Amino acid sequence: MFSIDKITALITNEQIQFAPWPYLVVEKMINNDTALIIHNRLKTGVNWELDSRVSSNIWLDKDVDKEIKMIFEPLTRYEFLANLIKRFNMTLPKEFDSTWSFAWHRKGAKQIPHNDMHVIDNINRKCGENFNRMFTQQIYFPETKCYADNECDCEESGIWLSESKKKRVTQIKCNPGTYFCYPNSEQTWHEVPEQTYDFDRISAISRTLWNE
Repeated sequence: MFSIDKITALITNEQIQFAPWPYLVVEKMINNDTALIIHNRLKTGVNWELDSRVSSNIWLDKDVDKEIKMIFEPLTRYEFLANLIKRFNMTLPKEFDSTWSFAWHRKGAKQIPHNDMHVIDNINRKCGENFNRMFTQQIYFPETKCYADNECDCEESGIWLSESKKKRVTQIKCNPGTYFCYPNSEQTWHEVPEQTYDFDRISAISRTLWNE
């Protein structure tokens, strides 16, 4: 579906950003045509379930078919992750856990400021693990057809990175195939602004966890 060697080269050539906290972004890492193919494949190959914790039109994956798992499997391999995480001056041990999940947002969807550290606690509690480090990767797969509409705010539905719960600093624009990643910490505050345009905004999200 995409070349892991090409993705690795693109990520290697990008500089890490440090405001408001360390992250790396590659705009349109996956080309529009491939991003649209993946977007449509995710719609049909995922068993979507409404997120009952919120009332803002967010669906999460309940089950994913084998083909979709194979698309994203290269980005969970040790060599790829170890080299990527090393760029953030961190070391990935041989024993780790890395999975991809998927979220589908519609008009009205939003997420309040949070730092995702609760994810580690939830996984440890459910699985009996003792993880204390987490690394996030995310790729946007919105409908590409909405970019023909000059009034569309697709880009503006992208995540905001913040210094705190209240101070936004920079936005990752929601464009097809845009990739970003960062090591999670108590400082990695971010939020998703309310989606005001009616389009399908699908994201692929990876969590890599280990014990340091």
